[in-house]
Order: sequence, then C-alpha cells, then structure tokens
Amino acid sequence: MNRLILALVVPVTAIIITAISLSETVTPEPALFAHSQCRAVNVTDTRYRSLRGIEDIALLPRGELLLSFYNRTLPTAPARGLATVAISELVQAENAVFARALAGTQITLGSVHPHGIALDRSGSRLAFVNRNPRTDTAIVVWGLLGPDGFEERGRWDAPEACRANDLAWRGAELVVSLDRETCGWSMSELMPGAATGSVVKVGFGREERLAEGLAWANGLALDGGTVLVAETRANRVVNLSDGSFIELPGGPDNMNPGPNDTQIIAVHPDLFDYWLYSMQYSGTAPSRILALQPDQGLIEILFDDPFGDVFSGATSAVFYNNTLVAGSAFGDGLLVCTR
Repeated sequence: MNRLILALVVPVTAIIITAISLSETVTPEPALFAHSQCRAVNVTDTRYRSLRGIEDIALLPRGELLLSFYNRTLPTAPARGLATVAISELVQAENAVFARALAGTQITLGSVHPHGIALDRSGSRLAFVNRNPRTDTAIVVWGLLGPDGFEERGRWDAPEACRANDLAWRGAELVVSLDRETCGWSMSELMPGAATGSVVKVGFGREERLAEGLAWANGLALDGGTVLVAETRANRVVNLSDGSFIELPGGPDNMNPGPNDTQIIAVHPDLFDYWLYSMQYSGTAPSRILALQPDQGLIEILFDDPFGDVFSGATSAVFYNNTLVAGSAFGDGLLVCTR
C-alpha cells in the first residue's frame, strides 16, 4: 500500500511543482493590432471539414500560406495534413475559407500528422516533421516543392526523431529541434529546471548535434547564417553561435521571418494555462504574438489576448502586407488581423 501511495503522490507532486513554476500572472500589453481589428476565421478542406490544430504556418511566395494541421484531441479525424490558402482569401472571408491539400504529402509510412514545417528562402524546398500520435514516433521528411506539389527527396527516421519539433533550412542543410530527450511520458522532464532539449543538423546520411541542455527546444529560425532556437520553458530565444539570448514576455513557440529582418514569434504568456488548454481542462488560453529584431533585441507586441477572448493558444504566426495570421495547435481555424 505504501508503494502504491508513493507511486501516486510523486507524479502528482511533480505536476503541482511544475504548475507553480510555470504559472504567470498575465496582464494585458499594448499591441499593434486591437482586438477590434482581429477575428477568428474558420478554415475547411474542400469537403467542408473544419481544420483544427493548425500548429505551424509558413509563408509561400505570392502571399500564400502553407498550413500544418491535425486534430490533437482526435488524431484519427480525417481533416489532417498540409494545405495552402491565400492570405487575400482570409482577409476577404466573412466566415470561412477553403484550404487546398498539398499534393504529394501522403507519405508511404503511416498517415500524415504534420508538426513543424520549414521552407527555404526560395520556397522551392519543404521539410516537415511527421509524428505518429499512437506510437509516439516521428520522421523528418524533406523534398522539392513545385507547381505539382511536393516530391520527397529524403527522410530522417532515427529513434531520437520522436522528439523532433521544428525545422529550419540553413542553405542545403536541415536543422531540427528536439524539444526534449525522451519519447513518451517522463516525470523527470516535468520537474522545474528540466533542460534536455537539443538541436541537430541532419541529412546526407549523417547527423550532428549543434546544441543541447535546452529547456524545451521549440521553434527554429535563421538570422543571417545564425541559428536561433525558441527555448519555451526559459522564456527566451537563444543564439546558437555564441550562446547569447533574448528574454521574451512568454514561452516562445514557432518563429517565422517577418518584414525588416524581424522574427514573428507566437509566445505563451502562461505555460500552465496553455497546458490546461492543451489537455482540455480549460476552454481558452492566452495568446501573444511578437515581432523580434534579433540583432538589436527589440520587441514589438503585435497581438495580445491574455484571456483568449479572440483566439486561444496561438502557436505560429506570419505578418505579411499589414496582415497578421496565426494558428493554434489545439484551436480551430486561424486568427486574422488587418489594419
């Protein structure tokens, strides 16, 4: 009996301690976009199935968006994969828009449950993380993106790929973040101070570790030739070339290049609130979106929603032609803000 009680008390205690360490008091911040300039837009596939869990977004040439989505609360839901939608359609939409499935992404091993995505500067090369929620495994897939869709050219399927989160192209090289060390549930990685995330370079039959000891390695971006990594549980973006970092008002998630050499970053102002939302214990979570100038460390808040009134739990965003668009790994549709 004592062993049973201990087996129950230890993980519960770990969760409580983690909750206390991650919980923040979220106060509204002045933002470029007012709530009156923003709205949630439903996105469906051509069979009128709503897209839930648009976790990552990438900007294609000519103002189109590439969406990575699947319903994490119902992984077997048919509406999942990669799709494209024009920003102009989102701006003009009254209630909903159609997203077009990206041809060629129905990969041969299992179904597509895409996580992080990455486009090179030309928009001609695509890489994405494909996770299997049933087996807690993942592979990294890369290839060419053209008028006829995606053509696979390689994949990384090492056992540690199970924790692959996001990606970035550095020339012809592909950099991948591994958010933590172990696959599956690990009590040790719930504890405050856990820092087992890493960043690796993959492809061409080999891999190279670029960084380790990160507190949940999440989004990746390039600043010139320098790799930036979002360290979610440390509320900062780290420069891997020299180890310097920029503190942020929240735990950073995905990053996308923005105008004037900025990085557009979705951050979670309260990680505990976000965890409750992701586990369906809460119906809303705060959203905050920043524009960061890495070379100067300057931060501008583009959108702030501390109570999830307009859009909950934003995980990725792009800023294009005075329009801000964001998705949420556990929410419906897209946030669209226009000036």
